[in-house]
This record gives sequence, structure tokens and C-alpha cells, in this order.
Amino acid sequence: MSAGYTIVNTPSSLTAGLGKSIVGVVMGANAPLRLVEMGVSFNGIAAAAVPAVVELCSSTQIGVGTSTNAPPVQVRGQARNVQSTGSINYSGEPSTLTILKSWYVPVFNGTFAIQFPLGREIDTLTTTRPALFLRVTAPAAVSVLGYFEIEEGG
Repeated sequence: MSAGYTIVNTPSSLTAGLGKSIVGVVMGANAPLRLVEMGVSFNGIAAAAVPAVVELCSSTQIGVGTSTNAPPVQVRGQARNVQSTGSINYSGEPSTLTILKSWYVPVFNGTFAIQFPLGREIDTLTTTRPALFLRVTAPAAVSVLGYFEIEEGG
């Protein structure tokens, strides 16, 4: 039976025009994970502001970057020990990021959440894609909140 977990960042300040990974998750040894939902929310105050680019990326974890540890918190399923590791608010970007999906999201009252359809969730792959990242590039200095909801197990 699968168990569900969330990884939520604290408000993260973005520098205009610079991409920043705000949430990351790395699968545990021999414990692939499934991304079932993700979201972001901005605190921009200008109605005419240019949208931010939100990217779902994968990584080979050759360069892990510098971040704050954020252990996944179990939100459903039978109690179990999580195998994945979570990180938030990267000050040094992970290397070898590959963009899997991207969206424009308004920074003025901008909130974006997506639940991936059953059977079409994003999975990690043991050797080629052990990690997933939520990366944001905003045209202006704003703060962003974001989260991943993942599942482990069958």
C-alpha cells in the first residue's frame, strides 16, 4: 500500500530574472517515488506584472546543490518510514536539471496547483532521474511558496 507525503517550502525570496529551485525530493535507495501534486503561490503586488516561469525538473544528482533539509511529512496511508529526502529554498542550484514541464504563472495573486491524472503521475527513475525539483524564475523580486505531494510504495 502506498503512503503520501508533502514537502513544503517556507517563503522563498526570488531575485528578478534568476531561477531558483524551491522544493526538491530525492528518492530513497530502491524506493522510487511518484509526484502526484505540486503547487506554487506568489505575493506580487503589481497587477501588470509579467508572469513567472514555473518548471518541474528532474536531476541525475551529479551536483546536489545547497539547500535546507525538509523531511517529507506523511499525510495519508499506513504509518511507515519515508525513504525519500526533501529539500527547500536552494541557495546553490543542483546541476544537470532537465525540464519535464513548464508553465507561466502570474505573480500578482498567482496561485497554481496541479494534480497529475491517475496513472500519469511523474515517477523517479532509479539511475537516470532519482530527483525532482520545483524551480521558479520571476521577472521581479517576489516571494513564493511551493510544495510537492509525493507517494512511495505500491
